[in-house]
Amino acid sequence: MQFDKFCRNRKIERYLIPAIRTASGEAEALIGELDALSTKAAGFLRFVSDQLAGAFDLGSIKVNEVIHAMESYCDKIVTRFDREEKELLPLARRVFSIEDWFSIAAQFLSEDAVACGRRRALPARGATQSAVMSNSR
Repeated sequence: MQFDKFCRNRKIERYLIPAIRTASGEAEALIGELDALSTKAAGFLRFVSDQLAGAFDLGSIKVNEVIHAMESYCDKIVTRFDREEKELLPLARRVFSIEDWFSIAAQFLSEDAVACGRRRALPARGATQSAVMSNSR
């Protein structure tokens, strides 16, 4: 589930695909197919989640069905990533101007700066351990 959440929160999903939709109508069919792959993958993941929840409730699980569903989920995600790389990114290269790419890159960097700021706000693990060690002496 965490991996799937990560996949849905990638920068390509949040910034590049919406920008392509805005810039060109020629991407709609491809983006629709990519979305369909994600929807099918999510369906397999929901099935696995339901099976695992049922295993806790009923004490039984259909292992072969869970394995097949996870394999299907992975197949859909790999297919999506492959199509993004081979079809979506070349389309984006064709559709976007240099200014468009700089605008998208600025969004990427802005998000990175916010994430980096959050990491800096937390004490480093080594620093915390050093503080504990020096306080215990």
